Amino acid sequence: NSVSVFHGAPLSVQVSGPGSVTPDYSGKLLAEGQTYSLTAQPGNGAVFTNWTGSLTTNSPILTFVMQTNLAFTANFLDVSNPVVTITAPVGSQRVSNSVYTVKGTARDNAQVASVWCQLNSNAWIQAAGTTSWSTNLTLPAGTNTVRAYALDSSGRGSATNSVTFLCVPH
Repeated sequence: NSVSVFHGAPLSVQVSGPGSVTPDYSGKLLAEGQTYSLTAQPGNGAVFTNWTGSLTTNSPILTFVMQTNLAFTANFLDVSNPVVTITAPVGSQRVSNSVYTVKGTARDNAQVASVWCQLNSNAWIQAAGTTSWSTNLTLPAGTNTVRAYALDSSGRGSATNSVTFLCVPH
């Protein structure tokens, strides 16, 4: 007769930033004394920076011998700026409403956190919404310029877009 004894411990694997780790050993019981490898894979618009925790390395492949209380974090950095578009008004458009709803879209590889708008040289205001956004502006008669930019969840900003148009009130 023979008896097999499995001595295992759970592994803790965390991800910080846009990316993933394969295989998914997090929370799994792994055999102590066995050698395992994890591979960090950056998401779209991100780069892998390093592994931290029980071992540290800049290599995307982490090889380790399992033991109790191991914990690793794969760290990724978002390197992609969001993009913002103003869809209304369009350049050189003539509007007759003194209160006008400026609209647009924003996109990012991760998450758009906020969109900011400015009318002429007034203060910047946060628009309602993120990937589809809008804000009501009170327009003075004459030529107006609206500007917009987006921030993503990593704090990266888009280029500022602008549209110049004419307000001709009734």
